[in-house]
Amino acid sequence: MRRALKGLAVIIGTSIVGTLAHRKRATVDDRLALVTGLSGVPAAVVSTYVVTVVPDRVVVGLFSLLLVYTATRMVRTASH
Repeated sequence: MRRALKGLAVIIGTSIVGTLAHRKRATVDDRLALVTGLSGVPAAVVSTYVVTVVPDRVVVGLFSLLLVYTATRMVRTASH
């Protein structure tokens, strides 16, 4: 639990610093940030439940597929 809290503190700190830097450059899309933030809360609640009822092997497999899919999309987008 203690490591999770430390990790969360690092993520929150990094997010705040990044947000302030981008806001200073006027590169923050407020509407997108609001939609992402508000959709993240229910997604976190649902995913917390899902990982308690789905076997770890399945969760890791699905997450791995998501990472591969995301990386593939990023590479394809960057090459255009």
